[in-house]
Amino acid sequence: VKLPVGARFVDKPKDGFYDGIIIAVEHIEFKELGARDIQKFGRKKHIIFDIPNMLPPKDTTARL
Repeated sequence: VKLPVGARFVDKPKDGFYDGIIIAVEHIEFKELGARDIQKFGRKKHIIFDIPNMLPPKDTTARL
């Protein structure tokens, strides 16, 4: 997979580190984490873009 310049995959996301979180695929790992634990990866002000509409609307910033 060719990633954009500066982008990289991580094995374990850091808590409180990300400005934006994009959920692109409805993986079982994301379902098991749930909205609260996914939100912990974001900084105090962050966005969550939920493409597969996996999380409740109240827990995301944007959806398709």
